[in-house]
Amino acid sequence: MRPLFKWYRRRPSSATTSPTGQVVKVIHSFYRSSQPSGENETVLQQVDLLASHGYDVELIYLASDDLEKSQLATVATAMGMIAGHPLADLPHSWCKGADILHIHNTFPSMSLRSLAGVRVPKVISLHNYRAFCANGLFLRDGHRCVDCTQYSSWHSVIHGCYRGSSLQTIPIASQQVGMASLASFLNKCDTVLVPGEPMRDILAQLGVRNLEVLPNPIRPQPPSTGAEFTGPAWLFAARLTAEKGLAELLEIWPRDVTLLVVGEGPSQPACKEIIERRGLRVEILGGLPNQRLRALMSQCIGFIFASKAQEGAPMVYGEALNAGLPLLAVRGSTVAAQVELDRTGITFDLDDEYALAAAMAMVEAHRDELSQRAQKVFASRYTPDHWAEGVRAIYERTVRLHFSK
Repeated sequence: MRPLFKWYRRRPSSATTSPTGQVVKVIHSFYRSSQPSGENETVLQQVDLLASHGYDVELIYLASDDLEKSQLATVATAMGMIAGHPLADLPHSWCKGADILHIHNTFPSMSLRSLAGVRVPKVISLHNYRAFCANGLFLRDGHRCVDCTQYSSWHSVIHGCYRGSSLQTIPIASQQVGMASLASFLNKCDTVLVPGEPMRDILAQLGVRNLEVLPNPIRPQPPSTGAEFTGPAWLFAARLTAEKGLAELLEIWPRDVTLLVVGEGPSQPACKEIIERRGLRVEILGGLPNQRLRALMSQCIGFIFASKAQEGAPMVYGEALNAGLPLLAVRGSTVAAQVELDRTGITFDLDDEYALAAAMAMVEAHRDELSQRAQKVFASRYTPDHWAEGVRAIYERTVRLHFSK
């Protein structure tokens, strides 16, 4: 009988022929290929980095694309989450000889009970807040929402917080309660790894223990030749969805200032309507290859983060730092808190055109200083070498902690 869930395994192309480091099994459930995911790219990059630094690393994974091919697997996933025990059991034999189990996304099908049953030190990297919020962003109807953490996760069902559907939200809300919840599983792991201090502080307030901060690595890219700063143009880059805040930004954007928008998505028609109605100097460039986006960064005044959501750590933040691009970020978001901590830009309120104008003027007046600061922060926190050294220390502490219990 064909199994409901198919597991895959592969070693990175960068693996050395004679690895000298620990045996690391990286566990991840890949998001659908139809929905671009920076998290997927981060996992693949980290696997390659581990291999290139001598670890004996193997990626063991599920593919959410498989659910689209099997209605039975989709139903089984939902029922398993409702019952508190997702059904995709990790093949324990594949983990034989592992020194570290490094877990990333477990949503939606991965069995937490099966993961807990692997008797090796465990690190889990968190990229969002799905253990406590159905959409993982602490955002509802364009506003900050923590109802599920203050009252009950069933508030998310009432509001249909996952894909706008109460029915589809039920399995996720079910997995947020009881001893079989994802939140409970986090505290069974030896280390919970997060990409920034603001995310750490939020999770600590929610009772998560054993937290460690290590920013996700960003491959350095030298300045593009012939692409000097020409201004005046600002840059926005994100998938065009409601939570990214572009529509609200456009409603207060100065009419005489150029904004370049990289990205596409369901909010694009509404954004185009605002641009035409207000007569803005805004150009939507659509999706661009990462290399082209990073080249564009070196030609702009600053980068705009208009997202209202509590995100983990978007890769584009580190890429902007590498380019020496000052940041403008909406207050109340995780990114804004990171900008203030790193002192790499200015924050503003998304409903205040005067605050935006003042923040833009501040960046322009101090652009050279902010640019140098951004590059300094990148070099000290976001390079692949910094990540590799940081994860080595974290693995060592994780092993000591695990065997001291």
